[in-house]
Amino acid sequence: HYPLRRQRQMCIRDRLCKEISKITNRKKPIKINSERKRPILSEVDNLQGSNKKIKKLISWKPKIKLSLGLKLTIDWFKKNKSNHYKQYVI
Repeated sequence: HYPLRRQRQMCIRDRLCKEISKITNRKKPIKINSERKRPILSEVDNLQGSNKKIKKLISWKPKIKLSLGLKLTIDWFKKNKSNHYKQYVI
């Protein structure tokens, strides 16, 4: 099992949420659930993955940029709306 990710560190709030807001043309406040926040005294301060191992093993590399992947995913959800996806607000 290899968690694939890009090489640069990314803050979900600062990058991912802003990118999704830009693609959807929606500006919503980001709500932080304090129950899910990492405890202050947690031994893990920062979680990061790496795609170096999978690149080396199978010569894998990403084919599309994050912003395009997000746009394709959002477009797919918009196109494939059904009762199953009522939980998602798009």
